[in-house]
Amino acid sequence: MIRVAGDVGWDLFFEVDHFPGPDEKVFTGHTASDVGGVGANSALAVALLGGEVSLAARLGGDPFGAEAAERLRGFAVDLSLSRVDAGCATPLAIIVTDPSGEKRIVLAPTAGMFPDAAQVVGQAFSRPEWLHMVAYDLAAAEAIAAALPGVPASLDLEPASVPGGEVGRMAALAALMDTVIVNERSAALFGGPQEAVAALRGWGVPMVLLTRGAAGAVCVAPEGEWVLRPPPVEVVDTTGAGDTFAGAYALARTRGAAVPQAARYAVAAASLSCRGLGPRGAVPTTAEIEEALQTMEGE
Repeated sequence: MIRVAGDVGWDLFFEVDHFPGPDEKVFTGHTASDVGGVGANSALAVALLGGEVSLAARLGGDPFGAEAAERLRGFAVDLSLSRVDAGCATPLAIIVTDPSGEKRIVLAPTAGMFPDAAQVVGQAFSRPEWLHMVAYDLAAAEAIAAALPGVPASLDLEPASVPGGEVGRMAALAALMDTVIVNERSAALFGGPQEAVAALRGWGVPMVLLTRGAAGAVCVAPEGEWVLRPPPVEVVDTTGAGDTFAGAYALARTRGAAVPQAARYAVAAASLSCRGLGPRGAVPTTAEIEEALQTMEGE
């Protein structure tokens, strides 16, 4: 069982032929909506790839929250550790993609971005094999991770989760992690990729995964460093690719894969997920991932 602690939101998708300029109105012929949020997307990736997953989240007490919960349960995501907050609105995101698959996101955050630590800490549930989180509430995240000593954990270091952009405030939480995932924007908070790796390793993080979008990822572990290039994919939408990466990596690790192999599996899964609109537009099958792994380069 993989446990994810994070956010559940609702996404509205719009495909456009180009991003609008100032005071420009752009028309779209393709829209969609679905459950979203970094935490929910990561949990759904685990479920869709055949893993068992539990999501600890604070669900909005509005129709968006109810629909999100129904869809999560429909994908066999365990919500035993999630709670409905009647007075809390569901976070909403407007996601606009252009023909290249690149996106622009506008997020309306709410108090429901992270569960209360009391939802998870001390509850009579079995210990998970892995904990994954995006820490929109730093104190709660630290409490949840500290309450599971010996359970390997991964952190998606989202720039929006760093209080005031002061990345040093994440040191105590990062020190509790087996793996920290850093994208190009979060690496910039450290001063760049090399600085990010140095800082995280200095905080005691054994494994650092630098995701680089269309360029793949870099896996840094005590045993060495690996550059992982993605398989060739016709990109439709990159939304949720990083969340698929995180879920796939956690799942591969619980299935016994070594760190570089798990990261390679995650790159393949994330890349293939970009073939459709939205974070679940094209989550691949295990057979598709295995086939893609045969085409990937790395060093």
